[in-house]
Amino acid sequence: MWSRFFRRRRLVLVICTANVCRSPVGAAMLRSRLKKLGCKDYDVRSAGTRVGMSGQGPDPRMKALASRAGLSLRGERAEQLTAGLISRAELIVVMEQRHLDEVRDIAAETSLPALRRLGDWYGGDTGADGDIADPYFANRAALETAFEQLDQATGSLARELATRRKA
Repeated sequence: MWSRFFRRRRLVLVICTANVCRSPVGAAMLRSRLKKLGCKDYDVRSAGTRVGMSGQGPDPRMKALASRAGLSLRGERAEQLTAGLISRAELIVVMEQRHLDEVRDIAAETSLPALRRLGDWYGGDTGADGDIADPYFANRAALETAFEQLDQATGSLARELATRRKA
């Protein structure tokens, strides 16, 4: 009986470069979707492979898109990915192919958990073999495209994680 109260929650890391645009939104979306599915087995955090300003809040443009979609980014702050975070994760999802290599470099001697691109769960064309392109220096249309890709991909990933829990 007590085991259900002390069950260790599995950590899913959502990774991008600076951890201010794609990954905080993706993490918030995934948390929200898992909650709606009644799946309490996972903790979801975001981090970046090359964070310039640790503690910085999400990009205001992405915050506005999230707010319009009813999604809160409260508590999301830029955090550098570390080998310690990697060692605690069960799954790491990244935005771009290059992030796979950067995660491996940061992990160094740490054993890697499952590592995939979030775009693998996106049903449409990401335009770059599964990458969700960085819209930070792009126009509003690129931000909206990335937001839509994140939305669809996190929906598919959340359903998969909820199904794994029941298996």
